[in-house]
Amino acid sequence: MQSFGSTVQERAAARLEVANKIVKHRLVEDGDRVLAVAVPADAELETKAAAITDTAAQAMERLRNTDRAIDEAFAGDTAELDSELQNELSGQGLASSRLILPGDRYKFQPADAEDVEMVNVVLGACDIDTPVAAQSIERYAHIFCIVEVERSGEFKLALPQLLVYSRNLYAWQDHRRYLWGLTVCDAEVRAYVMLNDTVHVSSAMDVTTADGRRTLITLLVHWSLCLEDQLGYDPTIRRIGDSMNYEIDCTDDEDGGCVVRTYITSMCLKYTGSIISRHTRCFVASLKADDGSDGTSDNSSSTEVVIKDAWSPAPSESELMLDPRSEILLMRTITQKLECKEHDLMYPKLLLGGHVLLRRGHESVPDTTAAIIGPMDLTAAPSDDDTSDDSLSHTLAKESWCFVLTVAS
Repeated sequence: MQSFGSTVQERAAARLEVANKIVKHRLVEDGDRVLAVAVPADAELETKAAAITDTAAQAMERLRNTDRAIDEAFAGDTAELDSELQNELSGQGLASSRLILPGDRYKFQPADAEDVEMVNVVLGACDIDTPVAAQSIERYAHIFCIVEVERSGEFKLALPQLLVYSRNLYAWQDHRRYLWGLTVCDAEVRAYVMLNDTVHVSSAMDVTTADGRRTLITLLVHWSLCLEDQLGYDPTIRRIGDSMNYEIDCTDDEDGGCVVRTYITSMCLKYTGSIISRHTRCFVASLKADDGSDGTSDNSSSTEVVIKDAWSPAPSESELMLDPRSEILLMRTITQKLECKEHDLMYPKLLLGGHVLLRRGHESVPDTTAAIIGPMDLTAAPSDDDTSDDSLSHTLAKESWCFVLTVAS
């Protein structure tokens, strides 16, 4: 997590200043393209999502237009909705689905907060068989999405605070590729996709209108049915239980990602804790043994390695392995030049180096910002960006590489 200053007040002011700069220089108002990020990649699930949305939206309008007491109407319509949704949720393909449920506290300080930070509302991505009720979500490590509530109708007043809080999700969740967020300003809800180079905001969803309510319901349904990577999680990095250790799948570009080696982390050397950055993470890890353990009981697989994970510029998908800015390419060069040299020289020897691949049907596609949000439309990007970084004009690709420190001999 980023720390600025020696006092709580100084750090809070500095973080808010950074967040305001992001809003000024890195905010892209992207309309419906933000909401499209969560549309289920599977056509069958997209059709099922449309049916569930119809059922839920109709129930919402019945509830709003009833003459009965609100408690009576809610209880009756909820029971009817549960029955209808059970029919919609039957069938195959839903094993990996989830429920998006709110936390049971409002305006609270997460237990793992660095300073005194009070988040308004949080959402969790829960197992599909979780009882439908507010959940006990106490830590940033367990939050899927933060919701910032602002009485003002201007979302740009709420967004900086959302960014300040959301950066903690990166710090406590090493398997997050990007983040979702929501602001509620008066009756307008906006959704955000926070990439590591830009923040994209949807059009306003006015929940005083049937169309606005339906759009919000659609987003919640899509979050429930889409692939986990569409929520911003990295499928190649999986948390082990409730610990801060992870399983990490490493591949190599040179064999097309055909060989996968799975490592178990024992320590995080570097974590990320900011919205805009390369999101570099470094882990100490050991090869996962065949019996599922971390390999420490087997001397042949107990060698510790370092795994580095970061986003790098990538002009096009076809140039990912050739881009001179790729650290994997640099690591290959170092290994090739020093591997056979007779010098007492410590150097990083590359074992595996590849770009993170995501499954789309029967194909694997590189994990890039263009694949997440689409190619950047520079006409939509801020024109007064006074930073020296030109990443607004580039696609970024997620790289992961595994190496050991060895002595040339």
